[in-house]
Amino acid sequence: MDLENIASIATAIGVGVATWQIRESKKLAQVTFEDSFNQQYRDLIYAIPVDALLGKDLPEPEKLKAREIVFNYLDLCNEQIAHRHSKRISERRWKD
Repeated sequence: MDLENIASIATAIGVGVATWQIRESKKLAQVTFEDSFNQQYRDLIYAIPVDALLGKDLPEPEKLKAREIVFNYLDLCNEQIAHRHSKRISERRWKD
């Protein structure tokens, strides 16, 4: 085997490794992006007063706070729908 063939094989291997790294980086970026939505949902859910979740009447300041949180939750849902439409949210995560 001459040097030219070895160089061609090494280049092909390098391209294969680079392709694999790009795919893995894309998967990692996708998971990180999707996980950020999960964290935002958790943060919003934890901020809702427990009494609101139990259907109890809230004092006016808490009512306003809960209303804002629900609005932010719905806004986040709309944002996630838009990202799913543009395929930035995977089908698997969408089903979850």
